[in-house]
Amino acid sequence: MVSARPVQAFIPPRYYAILLDVLSERGHDPAALALLSGIPADAFVGDESYLTLAQVEALVGRGCELENTDELGLQVGQRLQLMSHGSLSVAALTSPTIADAIELIVECFALLMPLFALSVHPRGTRTGVRLGVRWPLHPEVERFHTATMSGSLYAQLRFLLGGVLPKDVELDARHPRPPGLPAWVDGIDIALRFDQPHYELRMPTSLLGVALPLADARAHETARKRCLEQLASRPDPARVASMVAHALSEHGPPFLDLEAVSRVLGLSSRSLRRRLQEEGVSFRELQSHARLTLADRWLADPRRSITEIGLELGYADAANFSRAFRSARGRTPNEARAELLGTAS
Repeated sequence: MVSARPVQAFIPPRYYAILLDVLSERGHDPAALALLSGIPADAFVGDESYLTLAQVEALVGRGCELENTDELGLQVGQRLQLMSHGSLSVAALTSPTIADAIELIVECFALLMPLFALSVHPRGTRTGVRLGVRWPLHPEVERFHTATMSGSLYAQLRFLLGGVLPKDVELDARHPRPPGLPAWVDGIDIALRFDQPHYELRMPTSLLGVALPLADARAHETARKRCLEQLASRPDPARVASMVAHALSEHGPPFLDLEAVSRVLGLSSRSLRRRLQEEGVSFRELQSHARLTLADRWLADPRRSITEIGLELGYADAANFSRAFRSARGRTPNEARAELLGTAS
């Protein structure tokens, strides 16, 4: 069986950078909290970094020990503005209606928070947007995340509707009403219900037809395509190909063969090969990608010769390495090294 608790890095750090900002404003040392949680200092720089589930649980758990879990989550959620999510923000805002925006967000929600999934549940005059947990989480960590996403969803829906929500919008939480909720929570224009079967935001179905003021078909389609590209390229432990890539990267050279990776993942080699085929990728392609990704990193080290790199990566000789590298990267290892080191003429 494949592990139910993924170990690879696949969670975008956006929420957690804001969490550290909030904790810093409350007098806590963000650098020390990140360090204690096993998160490197550069993890929050750029869009290419991801956190592991263990890092997220460690950081959020420490934050919840220092501050009220629900208030902390709501504060983080309210700081996630409509334009905080890159291409997904643009695609949602330029959708024709609220229904179209919700459909897109459901489809691409893993770009924002891959620990959870959204689903839509129409019930006649009422429609629910339900939040489901994809992997088991510590209860406090789960509460923080649901408070964060509820706070964000509330603030953004309110903005889209011109600052006023209908009186019959409801927000359900699975956990009992927690102690220490800030007083302002009971004053918001939405009905909060605790100890319910699901995390769910319910609204009148008529709201879904509301036209969005920034609707733009061309801008929407361009941004939507970008979202789908990002969705396909992100690390995802629910995809077997992603788990294979992680296993290869973790082991490093000499790289594991298909039989060895099958054992690591608890699958038969036949099942692994079939599931990769269903995902449109071969084991050979993943192994080649792992080799070349490491080659990119090693070429930046002038102490390693091209021949040494090729042999350590498992190529028969430097010529085989050069051919494979040029075929994949469009330039020779020497040319790539010159670019990396700034010595290209």
